This record gives sequence, C-alpha cells and structure tokens, in this order.
Amino acid sequence: MDEVLILDEEVANLMALLEQSTQNRFWESYLPDDGPFARHLFPKHVEFINQTANNSLLTIFGANRVGKSMLESYMAGTWAMGKYPDWWRGRKFEKPPKIWVAGQTTDLVKESLQKYICGNDGRSGFISAENVVQVFQSRQNPGVVSRMLVQHPNGLSEITFKTYDMGWQRFQSGTVDIVILDEEMDTKIFSEAITRTGTTNGIVVLGFTGLRGMTPVVTHLWPEGFSKLGKDPGDEDNETDTEKRLKKLGRYHTFIGWRDIPYSVLSEERREIMKSQYPPSEIKARTEGIPSIGSGMVYPVDEDEYVVEPFEIPKHWPKAFALDPGFSSKCAAIWGAWDQDSDTIYLYSEHYQGLENPTVHIDAIRRRGSWINCIIDPAGANVEDGKRVKKAYTDAMHVVNKDWRVFDAQKSWTAGYMEMYSRLSSGRLKVFNTLRNFLDEIRRYHKDDKGQIVDTPDHLLDAARYLCMGTRHFSINVEKEAAKLRKPREFNPYGL
Repeated sequence: MDEVLILDEEVANLMALLEQSTQNRFWESYLPDDGPFARHLFPKHVEFINQTANNSLLTIFGANRVGKSMLESYMAGTWAMGKYPDWWRGRKFEKPPKIWVAGQTTDLVKESLQKYICGNDGRSGFISAENVVQVFQSRQNPGVVSRMLVQHPNGLSEITFKTYDMGWQRFQSGTVDIVILDEEMDTKIFSEAITRTGTTNGIVVLGFTGLRGMTPVVTHLWPEGFSKLGKDPGDEDNETDTEKRLKKLGRYHTFIGWRDIPYSVLSEERREIMKSQYPPSEIKARTEGIPSIGSGMVYPVDEDEYVVEPFEIPKHWPKAFALDPGFSSKCAAIWGAWDQDSDTIYLYSEHYQGLENPTVHIDAIRRRGSWINCIIDPAGANVEDGKRVKKAYTDAMHVVNKDWRVFDAQKSWTAGYMEMYSRLSSGRLKVFNTLRNFLDEIRRYHKDDKGQIVDTPDHLLDAARYLCMGTRHFSINVEKEAAKLRKPREFNPYGL
C-alpha cells in the first residue's frame, strides 16, 4: 500500500490525544491485578503469553468473543515498546523488533488489530502515545495505518499491517522478528510467515475461529486432531507423546472457549442466547474453539456422533476388511465389525503405509487375522495395471492362507457415498478414536466453492465405502468356532 506520513500539523489535537492516552493507560489496564477483568480470570491468555518464551509457533484455536485479537494486539504493542509488566514470563526482545500484523481484509484489520494496537488515529491503542514516533497511513484507504515506528529502549521498532487479500506474494520478501496472523490464512501465507522469521529466531502467532473445518493449515497446526484435546497447561506429568514432540519443535497450541473467560466479558444469559442461534455445525467452533465440520465437508456429521472409545469386539460379530492397494501412493486397509442386532459397523483398525512390496503390507495385514475376508479395489485408473496389482496382493495373501477369501469391491462412488453417509448420520457407522489416519482423511475431505471435491488423501475413505457396501462379505472365524465344537470335552468327575 502507498503510504503517507502523518505530520504533526494539528499540534493541539495531537497534544489532546497524547493527554487522553496518558490518562487512559490502555496498555496498563489490560489484564490487571484485580477487578472484573483480573488476570487470574484469564489463565489461558496468560499461559499463551508465557509460552512465547520457549516456542516459535503458537496457535490459539479460539471461540468467538474470547479476546483473541486483543491478546495478539497487546503482545505486539508490548514487544514493540519493549516494556513489560512484572507478571510477564513470555519472550522479551532486547533489540527493537520488526513486526508484521496481518488479517483477512483492510476493513477487518482496521476495526480490530489496528484499533487495539494504535487506535484509528495511530496514537490511542495499546502502544502509548509517548512511544509513537511516526505513523504512516495508506493513500488508498484514509484512516488505515499501513506502518508505524515505535520507540523501544534500544532503538525503533517497526510494525507493518498487512492483509491476506493482498495475496501471498506480498508476504514473500523481508526478514522479521514477529508475525501475527489474525483469523485463518491460506497455506502459502502461513509458509511465508515461517520463512520470514526463520533466520531471526522469531515468533509466529496465530489466532482464529476454525469455521472452515479441517483445512490443510488447521490439520498442520493441530496434529492431534479432534479425538484428544491434550492436557491442561502446566500439567507436566500427563504429557502425551505428541505434546513432547511439539515441545521439541517449538510449537504450542491452546483452545480458548467461553468457559475460559469470565461472565464480565460475556454474560451467561447472552451465551445461551447466542448458542441457541448458531447452526449446530458451528457451535463447537464458536463456543469452544474446536474447529467445526465446515460447510463444505463431504460428510457433514459431527464427530461426537460417530467417534467412540475402543472396546473388545464381541466374537460373534462378523468382520471384514477392505483394501485399497494404492496403485501410485499409499496402501490402505481398514477393518470393520458388524453388530447385526443394531445394523452398526464399527471401524476398529487401519493399515496406512507408503508403497512397499505387497508381501510387506500383507505381513502387517495378516496379523489382524488371515481368516478375515478381504474386499479389494479391483482396478485403478489403468485397468490392466490395477488387475496386476490386485493379483500380486491376492497371491501374497494366498501364500499366507490358501483359503483366504478375496472379493471385488463395489466401486460406485455415488452409491458408496450415500450408504456411508446414511450410516454416519443415523448412528450406524462408528469409528474407534485410534484410527487417526481415517479421521484425518474425513476431516480434510471437503468441497470447494464450486462444489468440487478437493484433491486430498481418501484411501481409507474409499476402503470404508467398500465395507459399507459389502456387508454380505462379513463373516465370523468359522474354523475357530468349528474347532471348538470338535474339541473333546474334558472329563468332569461331577458330571457337569
């Protein structure tokens, strides 16, 4: 954006603003020691600041009205001025940092980030007026601040405001210490933010409400997925393996929902009213910070409806597994057990591995039971190649068990989709929460604005459709049950 320096021509007005800012002390009034907005009432906000001391990529999955943008703006202003409250345990920059602050559009940045950081006049936000050295406005958008210089104890900090609608190319050049991204961005802008801070040991801070579902950016930032939200901040004795790995990588994420803010911010009555007015698919995102299933999801069913804790499968439930050999990428297999009384299929195990010799995959598959019938994708894009791949897998299975039964999958996408969606929406298809690869695929499986399915991995989804269409191929372990009948009864002296 072209910019123009705001000259101190109207001295009287600027002096009045200076006096007003000094009296209001906006920065000092944020997260105070006591009162209705006291610091202890916002534990996750404080913890997020503290985590900047040892992490370089930090994400807030936030509900609406929990103060994401204000928190990000406070952090930007604090770093720019280089003055820290006594309770601050986050990163401190000894040299004046170069900061990028970005949001979706010019208007949204002006009404949130700019308003909180420096006010509409450039001198009445978190950054105290006495620390403002120069403010530059956009020539095309009067009242929009494009850049500002801020007095830091060791020099001049610089804050540049950017917008996602500029395009990712406008994020390509430059070396910065801090990037703050407010609301969800596309993958290229995210990657450029990481790159710009790479040589400065800098920080990238993100905060957004995940209304678009499990997009590539959300999936990357939240590798644990929906099935486990992880420990509470500070609970060092209950860290998951994923959390330990993220800590080593300098990554931190938190969920801030309505339960994490006091009623002084949003009253209990108002919460109930707003929750009742949101579409069901958006409630978790807007009230808890948990990304929603998204309006473009191919299977728009809340995970709470079908994801379950693992349990021991009853022996009398018929089983089968479906195999997508992966003609050019992954080999995927998924196992299902069928509760015939309720007509419910439970997906309980998965195999998901890169291209290997078929015998390698079959060795892993046979461990689930070489008696379990296989429903296999009979051909890929090239029918002849697909038939050869199918034969290679079938031959490898028959080396293990010459009687291993293999059936061709019914591949109609429309019929398979309708059957699988019907089962999901009616509670007749359940998924163990240990099937992380399957859950990752179904979260990312969505349509674009034109209604076309986005090209994302769907190998396990294909296999699940084959299972839903192939219940006639499910069976129990007939040989094992027959062996039980053939086994002679042991002598019992009591005649029992």
